[in-house]
Parts: sequence; C-alpha cells; structure tokens
Amino acid sequence: MSPNGRRAKYYRLTPMGRKQLVVAQSKWLRFVEAMGRILAPEGRHA
Repeated sequence: MSPNGRRAKYYRLTPMGRKQLVVAQSKWLRFVEAMGRILAPEGRHA
C-alpha cells in the first residue's frame, strides 16, 4: 500500500533498460548542449 492508501506498484530497470537509459541520457545531454549554444546570447557560451 502507498502512503495514501492505494495499492502501490513498483518497477525496476533491467540491465538492458539501464543500458538504454545511459544511451538516451547521453543523447539528451548532447542535445541540451547544442541548444544552449544555439540559444546563448551573442558572445556568451554556456
């Protein structure tokens, strides 16, 4: 049961899911870095 009295479900990443998470996280960080460079005011770099 969860703290609010409902039936709780818990999930866990499999080893393959963890690998996929690392890949997705890496792609996301590269995207954020690129967007920061694009959106940064002229002469300022993030």
